[in-house]
Amino acid sequence: MERNGFGLILCYILFIIFASAANLASIASSIIVGKDWIVVIAGPNTNKLSSQNSVGKFFRDWVSYFRHPVRYAGIALACLYMTVLGFDSITTGYATSQGVPEWILGILAGVGAVTGLLGSTSFPKWKIWLGLDKTGLLGFFSQVVCLSLCVFSVWLPGSPFNIPDSVKQERSYYSVGFLMGGIFLSRFGLWIADLTINQILQEEVKELERGKINGVQQSFNQLMDMMKFILVILLPYSDTFGYLIIISFAFICLGMMFYSLYVFRRQSPPSVDDEENPMTVAASSSNI
Repeated sequence: MERNGFGLILCYILFIIFASAANLASIASSIIVGKDWIVVIAGPNTNKLSSQNSVGKFFRDWVSYFRHPVRYAGIALACLYMTVLGFDSITTGYATSQGVPEWILGILAGVGAVTGLLGSTSFPKWKIWLGLDKTGLLGFFSQVVCLSLCVFSVWLPGSPFNIPDSVKQERSYYSVGFLMGGIFLSRFGLWIADLTINQILQEEVKELERGKINGVQQSFNQLMDMMKFILVILLPYSDTFGYLIIISFAFICLGMMFYSLYVFRRQSPPSVDDEENPMTVAASSSNI
C-alpha cells in the first residue's frame, strides 16, 4: 500500500494537535467567563484565592471525584469519548478513503442524528418503564450490540485491515457499509447512556460539590478524547483503522462494565466506609 509523504503526515499531526489545543482553550475560556467572573466582582481581595496551590487543588478535586459514589458512572461516561466510532472527521475521512461519496456520508450523518434523536426523546419513557439504572444498562447494551457490526466489518470484504501490499483487493463496500451502519444504529444507545449518566451526576452530587465533580468529569472526558487523537497519530493509515475500531469497541465495553459495577454497588448494602459517606446513603436511597 502506498504511503503518503512525511510532510503530509506531519500536517495531519499538527492539525490534530492544534484542534485539541483549540478545544482545550475553548473549555478554559468557558470556565473562566462562566464560573470565575463572580469571584472577581464580589471579592476585591484576591489574596486568599491566589494563595491556594493550583496543583494541590487539582489533585484534591480528582481525589474527591474518585471517592464519590458516582465515580464508576463517570468513568463509564468518559469511556464513551475514547472512540473513533462516531460521525467525526476521523471516521468520515476513513470512509472517504474507501470510496464512499460525500453525499452518502451526509445522508448517513442525518440518519445517525435521527437515530440519536429517537434515543433522546424515548429516554423519559424508558426511565418510567425501567428506572434510571436499568435504562442506562439498556443504552450501553444497545450500543455494544450495534457496534459489534463495526468490529465484524474489520474482516469483511473491502476492509484494508491486514492485507499485504502485494495483494490487490477488488472494490467492495461490505466492510464500510457494516461500519457506518453500526455507527448510526449505535447513536440510539449512546444518547440513552449519556442522558442517564448526566442525570445521575445531577441527582446524586451535592450542590456544593456539583461544580467540582462535573469539572473533573469534563476534564476526564476531554482526556479520553485526547487519547483517541493520540491513537490516530500512532495509527494514521487506512489499513490500521481496524485496530482503532477494536480499541474503541473495547473501551465501550469497558464503559458498560464500569456502569454495571455502579448499578451493582447501588443495589448492594452499603459498606462501612460508604455508611460514613452521606453521599452514598443519598445515592442508595434515590434509586428510581
